[in-house]
Amino acid sequence: MYCLTARYPEGLSPGETPGVYTPRSLPYFVEGRDSRENVESMGRSEKSALVSNLQIVLMHLLKHKYQPDKRSNSWLFNIFEHRDRVLEAFEVSPSLKLYFREVFPKCYAKARKKASLETGLPISTFPTESPFTPEETLDPEYLPD
Repeated sequence: MYCLTARYPEGLSPGETPGVYTPRSLPYFVEGRDSRENVESMGRSEKSALVSNLQIVLMHLLKHKYQPDKRSNSWLFNIFEHRDRVLEAFEVSPSLKLYFREVFPKCYAKARKKASLETGLPISTFPTESPFTPEETLDPEYLPD
């Protein structure tokens, strides 16, 4: 159980309402018992979402590269959607950019395994090191050949 006290600080956008959580307003609204745990929990949640979205992007990029005959609009949509989610997370929490670089290799390893399972291709089909740079992975115009 936690207790929140709302204060309306200067500088909030007209669409932000006192007492209503938005990522930008969180530092102003969270006070009281258990507030530190709530903030830490939200940080863990943001990191978990970043990892999940990054793995999905990497998995679909691998499928796109190694199964060109099975490319679909669904794959393109998933690449676009989950790239967008990562980029939006960076806007809300710029510190996630450092975390992104830190977890990129681990996310690629998991995406490699998932791509193998989903495609039925041997895991050896996919390189052990990412063929995509972190920048390419998030570039809205990038698709591997």
